[in-house]
Amino acid sequence: MSPQDLRCSPHLTRAISPGDLAYACYLYESMSKYTKSLATFHRSTKSALDLLAPRHREHLIEFLNAWDGRLPKATHQEIVEGLRRWWADHEGAVTRLDRGGCSLHASDTDLMGLEKVFEALRDVPVPADKPGTRTRLGPTTASKALFALRPGLLLAWDTRIRERLKYDDSGASYVHYHRCARRQMRQLGDACERHGFTLAELPEKLGRPPYTTPEQLIVEYYWITLTRGVALPTKTQMEHWLDWSSTGMT
Repeated sequence: MSPQDLRCSPHLTRAISPGDLAYACYLYESMSKYTKSLATFHRSTKSALDLLAPRHREHLIEFLNAWDGRLPKATHQEIVEGLRRWWADHEGAVTRLDRGGCSLHASDTDLMGLEKVFEALRDVPVPADKPGTRTRLGPTTASKALFALRPGLLLAWDTRIRERLKYDDSGASYVHYHRCARRQMRQLGDACERHGFTLAELPEKLGRPPYTTPEQLIVEYYWITLTRGVALPTKTQMEHWLDWSSTGMT
């Protein structure tokens, strides 16, 4: 898909309220196992993934499999070596992405190098353990690895998210996804400030661990609303339900 063909889906131009995000993230914790496996990963790496460390590369593969990576155990050593080569080739480009500090402040210039970084990781070889199985890391697993590497900057996606947002598995689509999400996160940040706190403070407001980033929360929102197709309740519905929570007893 060429950059000229890319447009922000209506789902990525719609304003997200802090309340909607909070509700979606609550559902995410309740409906999936992913927050537990993420906690395990952060304990294993002390929240500082180092792809120069062989054991950390193994921790990354364990995390990716916990997030539905389906990387056959017999291929792990080859994948570890592929990750090492990818990092040797692209560490500088990833480091340059850090200039923005977080996705909220990343400029289009900061994101320019992400296309090649993503595509090279997507194409890391995965030896087929049986006929008909995949032969590369793939776009979903690559995005999750980039999120693990830079959780305050890079976003995960999955096949359903790409389909719903009209993206393919190209680096151009992955970069465009970040540009649209960045705009949506800025709007969310403005809404948070109207409620007296910053976007950076939102994970703590939701009772999440210190390593949780707003980028993680926005992907949880996408997973609930796009991957799982959950329609969030309106404010009026929520108010009715809150009224029902009263027992009426004095």
